[in-house]
Amino acid sequence: MRRLSGETGVYALVALLGCVCVLVSLDPTGQLAGTPLGVFDGPGLTLDEGFNVDVGVRLADSVLSGDFPEYARRTGELPDHPPLGRLWLGIAHELALLVVPVQGVDAPYVIGLARSGSAVAFGLTLFLVGVTARQLATRLWPSVAEDGQRSQGERGSWGTSFLAGLAAMLALGTLPRMFAHAHIASLETCVALSWMLVIAYALDREEELDQPLVAAKLGFLLGLAWLTKVQGVLLAPVLVVWLVGRALYWPTGIWRTATSPDVSGRVSPRDATRCMVLNRWLVGCVIPMTLVLGVAGVTFVVGWPWLWGDVIGRTAEYLGRTADRTPTLVWYAGRVFVDKEVPWHYPWFQLVASCSEIALLCGAAGWFAMRRTLPGATALLAGCLLFPLVLFSLPGVAVYDGDRLFSMIFPLGAVACGVGIAAIAQWSGASPTYSLRKVRIVAASACLLQIAMELVILRSTWPCSLSAYGVSVEGLRGAVRAGYARTYWGDSITRTLLSQLTKQVPEGATIELLPVMHPFQIPVLASQTPAILEGRYSLIPYNTPRPAGRRFLLVFFRDDYLEPEFRAAVPPGKPLAEVRRQGVLLAGLYELLPHSD
Repeated sequence: MRRLSGETGVYALVALLGCVCVLVSLDPTGQLAGTPLGVFDGPGLTLDEGFNVDVGVRLADSVLSGDFPEYARRTGELPDHPPLGRLWLGIAHELALLVVPVQGVDAPYVIGLARSGSAVAFGLTLFLVGVTARQLATRLWPSVAEDGQRSQGERGSWGTSFLAGLAAMLALGTLPRMFAHAHIASLETCVALSWMLVIAYALDREEELDQPLVAAKLGFLLGLAWLTKVQGVLLAPVLVVWLVGRALYWPTGIWRTATSPDVSGRVSPRDATRCMVLNRWLVGCVIPMTLVLGVAGVTFVVGWPWLWGDVIGRTAEYLGRTADRTPTLVWYAGRVFVDKEVPWHYPWFQLVASCSEIALLCGAAGWFAMRRTLPGATALLAGCLLFPLVLFSLPGVAVYDGDRLFSMIFPLGAVACGVGIAAIAQWSGASPTYSLRKVRIVAASACLLQIAMELVILRSTWPCSLSAYGVSVEGLRGAVRAGYARTYWGDSITRTLLSQLTKQVPEGATIELLPVMHPFQIPVLASQTPAILEGRYSLIPYNTPRPAGRRFLLVFFRDDYLEPEFRAAVPPGKPLAEVRRQGVLLAGLYELLPHSD
């Protein structure tokens, strides 16, 4: 990863293309209509975006104006999350505001502009995924000498490592839910980027972690992950176990000089044992681990001024708030669960249902290819991918909103998928026999089919691709038929649906909203939607007492928070406009019967 090459330039172009594809479809409500960021519909406003952008813009204003005391104060205004991810969104908002005109917004921030921060984070993540997969493939098949010429007798080719990186980028970039997350001003895409930074650096410098500066840099990146969102904490136990296992089982060269013979050519068993223990555990494990965790902790505290008044107490408060949060309902297998009572297999189902079978098989091929030649890399990637899934499978651990809590593992799976595709190409191309040529053709066709399937799913669900399901559950229609969530975050109230308000609802009317998940949901939607401001509509929660008259309802179908009549195939009321994907009803505008006297 440290050497630039033509391949790296190609990856940068692909990442830029992915970022641009996101940037042109960010508009949630019509606020960016007629601008480069609103060429296509983006996902509708999600439930958390108002919090993130409001705090992020105020943090960015303080930083950009140089008022760091005010920044320190504002990091404690809503300390449910650390400040870095929100600051990233806020700075993106302020930069976009300089060049993109906005219309029909009655708020000090514009959520569509802040979404550009997630778009850029997505592009950077794509680039890191490609470079990391290429690096692992190069270590597996060292086909290029240091001078850039093919070495005689070496396996593989320049194309194998390049293919690994490109395939990994395509596997992540065409994954419908990750592509949709990249359009939302939430912290999930920033978390994925912070995770990928830590893991890419650890893999790149795996043999140099005994050097204090390298370990300190890894700790700094880990601290940035902690400052992004609480999921960054999940990296720490995996890195600790990895460093211990690295010292035990994976000879990386850091202690090989410890038992070099003396002038006489002899080493006493006692000296050899002492040197081995010293280097393996002190130099190879204890010192790097101490530096990584210590620098991460210092970075976390320094980067979050709210903690300074009481570091231990407020850190405990932050972590405790994460554990003792308000329960969220979950719709799973046709039933409503409280988030801490969801069946253990919920995250595993979400993982399998979100990815294509071909991608999963290629990922498994990648693990198989790396398991012996690169045991350290295999263990780190597998640990970071599996630990969140195992954790969220434990009884009493809250899980909700599909794969949102563990979406940061998808870039790691994409790396394994890219290496697996390169491995299949390498194995099938190792011999010129006719049968292996057929295998190579089948493998290439399968990979192209995977990309095509993901693109078809993405196209058929856009801009509601947070509701996308893979072929394993027969898509969104099959998932809903089996009792799984059709939408959860409000993104199905799209720009197109909101544009129907002024056409279908009389000016000044009252519109009921369902479901209402928190008290800021209605003010954010009202202030960020040009159609609501233009029609001077009033938004109220569903079934709020009001004078008799025509009733209008705007609803997104999150089944766990809906009254039973709205879970039916045909909801009550006269449909004025609906959002359907793959034949499944996700949101709609309805005229209801007036309140009875």
